[in-house]
Amino acid sequence: MTKQPIRIELRTRRPLTSATDISNPGLGYRNGWHHRWMAGGQLPAGWTLDEIRKVSGDREATALDTDRVVMWLGWPAQDERLCPEIVLGFHGLCLVKPVNDDDWYMGSLNDDGSIGCWSAYDDLYQALRGL
Repeated sequence: MTKQPIRIELRTRRPLTSATDISNPGLGYRNGWHHRWMAGGQLPAGWTLDEIRKVSGDREATALDTDRVVMWLGWPAQDERLCPEIVLGFHGLCLVKPVNDDDWYMGSLNDDGSIGCWSAYDDLYQALRGL
């Protein structure tokens, strides 16, 4: 029996053509993460992925793609859209560093890949410890 490639469309309208496009077992698909939302992320200057994983306590933490909607849901500027420069993922939680902003915003990764943030931190170390 010849394996046929599968084709699935996400809201990104990017066709997926193989099982590896859909999930990466080492990165927690079982928790609702999709491979598309993991690729292409950058790390904060001066940090390695191993350091981020150690400080956060999450051995599967990863840099996520910034091509997504990120909203600040907290007070005082509720429903403000953030332009992400860096996005780090932690099993459904995320830390976002917006462009031209030194703060780190914590939020939830939604099923559609968007992020709703509700908490802000002055530095990455404290944000990682707050996960």
